[in-house]
Amino acid sequence: MARREGRRRRTGGRVEALSIGAAEATRLRSGMRRLGHSTLVVATALALIAVPALAKAPPQRFFQTKGGVVDCELDDGGGLGVNAYCQTVSPQRSVTLNAAGKVKVCTGNTCIGNAPENVKTLAAGSTVTLGPFHCTVGTATVSCRIKSGTGFSISRAGVKKT
Repeated sequence: MARREGRRRRTGGRVEALSIGAAEATRLRSGMRRLGHSTLVVATALALIAVPALAKAPPQRFFQTKGGVVDCELDDGGGLGVNAYCQTVSPQRSVTLNAAGKVKVCTGNTCIGNAPENVKTLAAGSTVTLGPFHCTVGTATVSCRIKSGTGFSISRAGVKKT
């Protein structure tokens, strides 16, 4: 005789007991195991997709001169492009150098942004290299160049293209 397992069904205000056969109970358990297995497979696939995406975050460096006179950001790929960007807050100005050597200077409050928290402060004489950019930090100035020598220097006094 086949073993029977019971399920309950709510109808109106009553709960009725339903009887199912052993074959149906086995099928239900099997389906639940497949569902659990499918969920595990989907979760694993999502994790495998997400981990490389996190690992491939675009290389980026933030730094500033002592006292925060000049803040800089170097980007080497991803959706941010390949640029060296530096700014002074007082006076409000920024300069961007792209990998091809084009230098763009901007003045006014629409040209600057907020540096991230805990930006690394570099001493005069420090250098930062990322992708095609090589930047040198001075006392209150930053100079960035690409291999051809094209670049800029920025300080409170202004921006000089090189």
